[in-house]
Amino acid sequence: MTREAEATTLQPLRFALGSMVTQEDLQKLIKQANWTYANRPMLHVSKSCGPAGWTTDAPALHGIEFRTGAGAVEVFQGDVYILPETTKIIVGAACSFPSGETGNVTIDIGGGGATLSHADADNDTELRDEVLTSSTGTGWLKFIVELTRTAGTGTATLLRFRIQDKVPESLPAPVLEPLGE
Repeated sequence: MTREAEATTLQPLRFALGSMVTQEDLQKLIKQANWTYANRPMLHVSKSCGPAGWTTDAPALHGIEFRTGAGAVEVFQGDVYILPETTKIIVGAACSFPSGETGNVTIDIGGGGATLSHADADNDTELRDEVLTSSTGTGWLKFIVELTRTAGTGTATLLRFRIQDKVPESLPAPVLEPLGE
C-alpha cells in the first residue's frame, strides 16, 4: 500500500521564529510530508573501508580483501528495514583490483539481490544495480555481502558498499502556491 501524497507547499507565512507551526488541514500536512519524504531516499547501509595497507589517517580501517581461493566469502551481514511502499532498492559497491584481475560483490537482501562484477578498469568506481522489492520483500530483512574472486591472485579490496531506497518514479512535481491567503 502506498502512502497518499500531495505535491503542494505549505504557506511560508505560517512559519515565524519562535512560534508553533500550525496547519488547519492535517490531512494535507500528512500528504505533504509523505511527498517530501518519498523524495528523500532512505540510506539503509553505507560502509567504507580503506585499501589494503592504508594507515595514514586515524582511525586506520583495514581493507577487506578478496580471497584467492574459489567460492564466495561472506564479509558483512546485518538487518535493514524496507518500508512497505518501497518498490526499488539501489545496491552499489566500489573495489580496487590489480591489472587484469576481476571479482564479484554480491549483495543479498532477504533472498533477493544483485551481483556487481568488478574489474581493474572499474577501480574506485561505484557499480550499481536496482533490486525490486517484489524479489526481496519488505519489513525487517537480513542483508549479506559476499566477495568472489573470478581472476587473479593479487591484492584486491572492497572499498565501499551501500543499500538505499530508490526515489519513486511516479511522484508528481510540487505545486508552488502564491504567497498570502
